[in-house]
Amino acid sequence: MKKPTMNAVLYKDMQQKVKKGGLAITIMVINTVMFLVALLVMSGTFSGYYDYYGIDSRVLIGLFIALIITEAVIICFITPAYSASAISGEREKQTLDVLLTTSMSPWEIIKGKYFSSITQIFMVMISGLPIFALVFIYGGISFFQVIAVITVIMVGAMYLASFGILYSSAIKKTITATVLTYLTYILVFFATAIIALMPVVIAQAVNSYYYYQHINMNSISGVTQQVSSQVVNLDGFVFILYANPITTIFDCMTNVFGSSSGYDNVNMAVFLSDFVDMNKSNILLRFWTLFGLVVQLLLTYLNLRWAAKVLNPLRKNAKVKGESVERKGTANS
Repeated sequence: MKKPTMNAVLYKDMQQKVKKGGLAITIMVINTVMFLVALLVMSGTFSGYYDYYGIDSRVLIGLFIALIITEAVIICFITPAYSASAISGEREKQTLDVLLTTSMSPWEIIKGKYFSSITQIFMVMISGLPIFALVFIYGGISFFQVIAVITVIMVGAMYLASFGILYSSAIKKTITATVLTYLTYILVFFATAIIALMPVVIAQAVNSYYYYQHINMNSISGVTQQVSSQVVNLDGFVFILYANPITTIFDCMTNVFGSSSGYDNVNMAVFLSDFVDMNKSNILLRFWTLFGLVVQLLLTYLNLRWAAKVLNPLRKNAKVKGESVERKGTANS
């Protein structure tokens, strides 16, 4: 029986990264930042509670939220540094052609580069778990709650890293791929919200105008007529937000900590039910985190497959051959 072997690209990249020591420095800097944030939040929070109240376990939820936001922002900034240079860096070092001549397929190369990038990001996140352990000082937060939120952030990091791999495969310069990756992040975070909510707002305006117009006409004619207030329904556009990692993180955190924090559980189902004609118990809204993670993992796979197709040298050779045949036919004619 043939033993499974590790992806050669993944093995080589991880060996080089560990030997260089850059990953260790990154981990040290990021954990220092998170420790300072934790120290600042704890000192500010506990000083007020020591003076006026007893220590409540719910106080540490604020510390956890501060740490999660800090880590999510840091991961968002460092992900392009690891992913957008994965393929373009090989191209700039003029080693990509050698890599493509090996027995590895473009898909295997993309997988190796992708998992090399995402493994380093995961190592950065896991190294911060001792700092997150501060939230267990007074109880009120379980280990599984922390793991649930961090898992959602990990899936978001995998999703965002796939854009860097895609641009790195299609573009020669690392800096260009990195800039495009950051711009894509802006589109994913903000453009999806606009695309999702604007049609809903427009549909509500159209429905309100149509409804009140018919009410006025009926009052003038004296005829009572049942008029539907739903002429245009664009509620389905809100599900574009499944592709936005911010919504899954928000929904997961509010579901995990909403009731225990002393506030109403304002998750995505409650938030969106104010905009769309759907009950907050609707399964697509109620299990927002689950559906969001599935969509993001699916988009990650499609991005990586697209990157492998772009990287495939046979596709480029076929394109060049087709262009040369076309030129030859034009010359003969």
